[in-house]
Amino acid sequence: MELKLLIPIFLGFLVSFLSLPMWINRAKRVGLVGKDMNKTSKEELAEAGGVCVIMSFVLGILSYVAIKTFYFKSNDNIIEILSLISTILIISFIGFTDDILGWKIGLTKTVRIFLLIFASFPLIVINAGESQMM
Repeated sequence: MELKLLIPIFLGFLVSFLSLPMWINRAKRVGLVGKDMNKTSKEELAEAGGVCVIMSFVLGILSYVAIKTFYFKSNDNIIEILSLISTILIISFIGFTDDILGWKIGLTKTVRIFLLIFASFPLIVINAGESQMM
């Protein structure tokens, strides 16, 4: 195994580790907080922290693609990786929108399902996965 392929993992972890505390401080400062429903103390927590996680995940995947393309001179599975990133970003945008709207006026279950079906289009276009029903 090439050790250079561990760079995207460490890069994604480092970006997530460094950006989450900054996001928490900024979200609390601008009032993007919600009550913790899983604890009895109901303390306020910063919301929409998934932005940092998705950002670090996408950065890690794109750095993997860059290393694979420019260092190893291989472009195997690049289309599949980019369509998967597109699907993940669309799903993340749906989740972020639902977080911002809040639980009172958030997206309904039917709208979420419809949008998630729309999010699968990049994978459908490249014909990813099984194409036979059994």
